[in-house]
Amino acid sequence: MDISTLAIQICGRIRDSIYNDSITHIFSGKRYDSVNLDEYKTACLDKFAQSLVLTDKLNNFSESERLKLNKIANNLGKEYMRIRENNTFEADENLLNLDILNFKVHQLVYQNKITVAGEYQKQGFEVCPSKYEYFTDRLKADSNAKISFRDLFLRYADLKSMSFGQGLQEAKLIEKERPLIKEAYNRLGVERVTQLKYHQGNIKKEIIRNENESNLWKTTKMIMDKIGFYKQIEVSRAKNIMREIYSELGIEKRAKSTDLNTLFYTKQTIKNSVRYIELLNTKITELCEI
Repeated sequence: MDISTLAIQICGRIRDSIYNDSITHIFSGKRYDSVNLDEYKTACLDKFAQSLVLTDKLNNFSESERLKLNKIANNLGKEYMRIRENNTFEADENLLNLDILNFKVHQLVYQNKITVAGEYQKQGFEVCPSKYEYFTDRLKADSNAKISFRDLFLRYADLKSMSFGQGLQEAKLIEKERPLIKEAYNRLGVERVTQLKYHQGNIKKEIIRNENESNLWKTTKMIMDKIGFYKQIEVSRAKNIMREIYSELGIEKRAKSTDLNTLFYTKQTIKNSVRYIELLNTKITELCEI
């Protein structure tokens, strides 16, 4: 919204209402870097010059040909061109100026809180201190502040969606004081946490379930790589391989050769008093559905 025109018009419309002494302007700062205004103007003028050349060429077509062109001219505005009533084409300087104005408003005015306040002051407004308090302001003042998991999680998700550098300290504060929020965001994502209705107990259970499922997949994959299918292997050697895998994955569990029966369909045989085991197929899909 252009403050120099629309903000003034809006204030004029509400001057006889209960909002006649103050307004609160909520906005998002720009979240990406771009060229500066002069560079953008140069690019726009270049494009406009090309449009002038193109309109001359198009206007040399016959009227019937121009009528056909008009039917497929949905994107003319992007080229700073419009169609006159007589079905001829025109490079419209107003479209050029509007494009540059929108760039200026979005990139310069809405860069941050300071630039927005500066534009209001330039237009004769008095800028008052914001009464809005971030949840993290309360968290910074008191690490034990009672703030709902939902509110803090959604604020954290907003911060993480910003470009690098914006809200970094605020996000770090949430990570430090409420580590479950970071874990839930990274491991489950916003959609899944929302489905769980921000219930911390259910979120913790889901994280554990996902971790267990992940370990099942990792363990199964490593066993397939180290042992393979349809190969007879001594049970004692299989047990040692399981021990190595648990150690690599940091799983605190006593390795047993029978663990293979949990993860795989197996076949066992005895030769010369030595027990062998053979992997036939994996059970991992069935396990993950439990």
